[in-house]
Amino acid sequence: MKTIESLKVGDVIAFEDPTDGIVVEKISQIDNGRFFVCYIYGGYKSTSQDLTLNEILAIGDPRGESGKLGNWTGRYKILQPEKIKAILKK
Repeated sequence: MKTIESLKVGDVIAFEDPTDGIVVEKISQIDNGRFFVCYIYGGYKSTSQDLTLNEILAIGDPRGESGKLGNWTGRYKILQPEKIKAILKK
């Protein structure tokens, strides 16, 4: 199973976007323990976020739990289940 310590560029992570809820995207860059991701939100706007380890909600993992995070389906290693539940209730 993937771990937070073994994350590398191209791995998939889930995180919270303040305007779009949970987003699942590939890591574009890692620098000094910070994870940079670029993604499209709202259907047509592009943005990026610079995330810390504490902001990562789940890791994409082919051997992880099958499930749905907001509008995203796949297999994930869930890191912050309570925070995910709170985001989905908004």
